[in-house]
Amino acid sequence: MPPDTTCGPVSSLDDFRQLCNSRFPPTLPVVELSAYPTAPLGAAPPVADITFCPRCATRLTERQHGGALRLACPACAFIHFDDPKVAVAVVTGRDGRVLLARRNHDPGMGLWTFPSGFVDRGEALEAAAQRETREEVGVEVSIDRLLAVRSGPGHPVILGAFAGSILRGEPSPGDEATDVGFFAPQHLPELAFPHDRDLIDAWLAGPGAPPAILTAAPPQFPAQ
Repeated sequence: MPPDTTCGPVSSLDDFRQLCNSRFPPTLPVVELSAYPTAPLGAAPPVADITFCPRCATRLTERQHGGALRLACPACAFIHFDDPKVAVAVVTGRDGRVLLARRNHDPGMGLWTFPSGFVDRGEALEAAAQRETREEVGVEVSIDRLLAVRSGPGHPVILGAFAGSILRGEPSPGDEATDVGFFAPQHLPELAFPHDRDLIDAWLAGPGAPPAILTAAPPQFPAQ
């Protein structure tokens, strides 16, 4: 007789985990996006990185919905949509020199980039940009203008980059950096990401320049 894949209500996260472990022992590891840069590369992305239905804990299966292959629940009809993550970055500086932080984690460990990070749910883009700058390089900034928006086919992150002005504070590395510094545009250190130089150029162009539209390279995923 096939196993029972229907689940009653659960009252806590611990109940949910216990139910999943008892009824559906995992046989495959959950795919983490952070593992992609170091894994063997291929062209086909996974459908998603979850295993069980968040409503009823039934193991999800793949099916076509809305013109795309998605994870769906055979028990309660829940469909998982892989929504993009929204990130922000701030390009700021002093006396014509750009403020950069040296990353202490992958991707780009040991390389330099701007303060940046993901937007929290319900958080305004400008507020997220100010928070990330405070957390990563220790200064308060005003948000002056939009520099660029970056996205790309198959890419899971949409980035909004802003120009900012330092209001107060002296730069110091936060938890995600080993060093910070001001750099002249003609003497930049090795940058962490392909479009970092484009963002610096957009910042140097001044407030009269329109925001740039940047296309991210298609991501590479573990070979199937």
